[in-house]
Amino acid sequence: MRKILDGTSADLLARLPKVDNINMNDITPNFVQHLEEPARSIITSSYSDALVPLFLYIVPLLLVGAVIMALLKENPLATNVNHTGHPSDDDL
Repeated sequence: MRKILDGTSADLLARLPKVDNINMNDITPNFVQHLEEPARSIITSSYSDALVPLFLYIVPLLLVGAVIMALLKENPLATNVNHTGHPSDDDL
């Protein structure tokens, strides 16, 4: 099985375009737009494959946060500042 996988990865590596000196910060939409088709499709599919699961994880987290936020007790903001560290009669 390992021999088959090694051959497959070697074939894939041989089909990838040879690109030197690419910094990850340089991969902008303009940069990707000017790449040849094999490299462009590899980069765009990689970004798509990486971002879709992130959105699927974030949506339930946002829903749980919204429910928790709706259940919080609302406290009014203070109208004065007490610098003594002890609550005044107005605050009680």
